[in-house]
Amino acid sequence: MSELIGFVYAFIAVITWGTFLVPFKKIKADVYYSQFLMCLGIFIPSMIISVVLNFPLNLTFLGLSAGIIWTVGNFLCLLAIEDIGISRANPLWMVNILVGSAFGIVLFRELTGFMSIVFGLAGVLCIFTGCVLIGRTKKEEEESKKRGIAFAILAGLFFGCTYVPLKITGMTGSEYFFQMSIGIILTSFIIFLLKRPVPKKLQIKKGLASGTLWAIGNLFGAYTVVMFGMSRGFPLTQLAVLISAAWGLFYFKEFTQKKQIVRIMMSTVIILAGAFLIGLAGG
Repeated sequence: MSELIGFVYAFIAVITWGTFLVPFKKIKADVYYSQFLMCLGIFIPSMIISVVLNFPLNLTFLGLSAGIIWTVGNFLCLLAIEDIGISRANPLWMVNILVGSAFGIVLFRELTGFMSIVFGLAGVLCIFTGCVLIGRTKKEEEESKKRGIAFAILAGLFFGCTYVPLKITGMTGSEYFFQMSIGIILTSFIIFLLKRPVPKKLQIKKGLASGTLWAIGNLFGAYTVVMFGMSRGFPLTQLAVLISAAWGLFYFKEFTQKKQIVRIMMSTVIILAGAFLIGLAGG
């Protein structure tokens, strides 16, 4: 029964994390301002949830560091989206699965046995292949934007480290939730001050909507990792790439040619297969 609950948590995280960038995509503003607006949208509901559900309001360095790590990664991913779009950038930062799983395998020793290692290596190969295919997909009228691809991959490296402090400290998802939101709002404010852009429109509703969706995903994602571990739970939550890619392809119509759409979808399926194999390896 407890494992079923864990899968329900993962499902909620997948839906909300796969959708949170949709309101952001409609914000017509500087990335520095857009990120701060999104992080404000994360902070406000996180505070409300923490108070209403009586979550611990303690602050620790490792708890705050999770928010710092995620916010830097998020800033890089927003830059990537500007350059190459959601449907292409999102699968690229799925290298976070490799990073997160590596921590689970090496640091937390969650994999044991020959078959676990086989499944883990097969998953790594699938994810690497899918990321390469996505990176080589481009519109015919433009050259491949190497900067956007680099930003997306770097974002994945940061995202893959986000839940490491949670595992190191042994905190519960509720203990982690509030601290991470504080780290997020502080870091996003510092990044905002680097440029201090003046937006033409505030667009607060879109930013709050985006941040609220992410905050919900973060809560259930943390519970998933606590229940299943880094090597299994983290890849499960990253199936959000399927939802995000669908938004980019079918709602924003970032690619219109059939061969491009097929390639993106095939690459996404390969990446998801890798996530599934890594999940089996941690079982």
